[in-house]
Amino acid sequence: VDIGSKSGMVYFSDATDIVSEQEGKTWDVLHGYLLDFMRSKRTGRLLRYDPVRNKVEVLASNIWFANGVAVNEEETFLMKSETS
Repeated sequence: VDIGSKSGMVYFSDATDIVSEQEGKTWDVLHGYLLDFMRSKRTGRLLRYDPVRNKVEVLASNIWFANGVAVNEEETFLMKSETS
């Protein structure tokens, strides 16, 4: 998650379309990664939330297990991280 310093937009990633499995009080987040890997599907997304309009926009999809985002101070570019 990162927040644009000029616009206040919230940038975040969604790793997979697979719901994590709960084991007791903890969540197995690698379960989704392993299933994505085995089924050879890129279901991660990069998203932006506009708190003024209360809207979420998908900026990129078809990402291998998206797991991080950073936007520069001027908000002219952003970087995403993915596990492949």
